[in-house]
Amino acid sequence: MYKYAMMKKSFSFILALLIISSLHSQVVIKYNTHAPVNGSKNQYCETSFFEPESVGKNIIWDISGVEISDTVRNTGFTIPDIQDSKKFDLDVNYVLYENDNKFFQYLKEDSYAITGFINDDFIIQYQQPLVRMTYPFTYTDKFEGSLVATAYSKNNSKTEIDGKYYVVADAYGKIILPGGIVKDVVRIHQYSSSVQTTRCREVNIESSKYSWYSKEDRYPIATTLVQEKRFCNGDIITEKKSWINKKHLRTNQEQEEHIIEYKFNAEIFPNPFVDIAEVMLNLETDAEVEIFVSGVVGTKLETIQESMKLKKGQYFYKINSADLSLQPGMYFVNIRVGDKIESLKLIKK
Repeated sequence: MYKYAMMKKSFSFILALLIISSLHSQVVIKYNTHAPVNGSKNQYCETSFFEPESVGKNIIWDISGVEISDTVRNTGFTIPDIQDSKKFDLDVNYVLYENDNKFFQYLKEDSYAITGFINDDFIIQYQQPLVRMTYPFTYTDKFEGSLVATAYSKNNSKTEIDGKYYVVADAYGKIILPGGIVKDVVRIHQYSSSVQTTRCREVNIESSKYSWYSKEDRYPIATTLVQEKRFCNGDIITEKKSWINKKHLRTNQEQEEHIIEYKFNAEIFPNPFVDIAEVMLNLETDAEVEIFVSGVVGTKLETIQESMKLKKGQYFYKINSADLSLQPGMYFVNIRVGDKIESLKLIKK
């Protein structure tokens, strides 16, 4: 019982540190870092469904415990062939393929949009581009538009689609992936609501797709989808699915290596201090390191080591109270080594 209580206390402390380190770590989606690239490929592993959870600042999405299935969604970007491009009146310069589905897109330096869709069963032609992203894009940014299209099935039946959509960056924080990988992310919510009408029936479709983007990854780290179809006879079909980019999933061996990878220890002396304190960091292996000073509520006051890869060894950093205008009281020195975060209490006399 004591061990379980200590584990709960330790986990709560880790979450508190993650919240502190999330401050001022907003991700900005930019053209040069996040726009699709010709020839790029990704594999997304389907997982047990995880809820999108809260909106807002400094959210912690812990999806480390999801179950990973053998179902894989292959995606990639390529240049469209002339024959396919001629099927659409709107401009096309990229194709996103997901297994057997092709999404025809028009990419510019300030945005990208879907102009059409093809698979073995039907073709969709949009009357105006369905914008999926504008650049740059970050927390609270939003745009919206009309969803008007016509779908043609392989048996020549026609379906009219009329609705609306919006895309919003509704949250940012950290996502904890299986294997203990932690990433600073912004979450993008793509919402659409439409009515699909044929000669025989009418279907109302409402869809919410949530994607988590990091600063250093061009494509989403994780995605979750909730879609509801309401038929005129009263039937309702709800689909819920989630995926994680395979490149962010560790094997068992990699997880063991990850545990060893980020061993370190740190001390502050003198502590309490009057004018100058020194932080000693001892790295047992090479690692990505960031160190910053924060107040007790998590406000970042000063970065004393920008995030960068350091060789194993000892490092020393000075904290000058005059430079930071520190008043007597308690502060924290937050040390991130790889995916581990440790906060050391710092007392100013």
